Amino acid sequence: MVFVPRGATNTPHPPPRGAGRARAAVVAASAGTAVVAVSVVVLSYQANAARIQTMFTGGGFLSEPGDLLRQWLLFGAWNGPSGVGLWDWLLVRFGDVLLLAAVWCALRWLPGMLTRASVPAMAAGAVCAVVLGLLVRHLWLVATGGRTSAWHLLQAASGLGEGTSAAVLWGTLAGVTATVVLRVAGRRTEAPVPSASAGAAADG
Repeated sequence: MVFVPRGATNTPHPPPRGAGRARAAVVAASAGTAVVAVSVVVLSYQANAARIQTMFTGGGFLSEPGDLLRQWLLFGAWNGPSGVGLWDWLLVRFGDVLLLAAVWCALRWLPGMLTRASVPAMAAGAVCAVVLGLLVRHLWLVATGGRTSAWHLLQAASGLGEGTSAAVLWGTLAGVTATVVLRVAGRRTEAPVPSASAGAAADG
């Protein structure tokens, strides 16, 4: 019986559930943000965007199906603007960083704010986060002169709706991805850790 308390004392304590859930939320937010980054960085690159826009040819009601598809898939042009210096290019790209940061923060905080992190709730929250990120990016471009040459109300409001169609699609995919990753990571975190005290008790 002497070995029972000694074995229990030497057994490493499992990490608290709060820390495990926090790590799972971070992993889920990173996975969801990576989904949005596919459109912001990969698909929005000029060569890839051109392939998407010229993928279909048609006429009539959908005379430009490639343009419609591009509106649903792309948030902007990653390698634009052209003919500017490195600093100006970085200023424009920082707007994309703000967009992804808004998505990451929303997906990180949503599981703790929701009573239950369901797929519809996470998807709706991610869509709202992407729309908010687009607004923040647009205001950044206006403030730094990347979108308008002067601060004017009509000029500043002219591009507020850009990327909304893509936000619905990629926000939904990001929310679904984050929910799946959150549940998988949560199950691994909450898995029972085998304790050495059982073996020590058997020996005692």
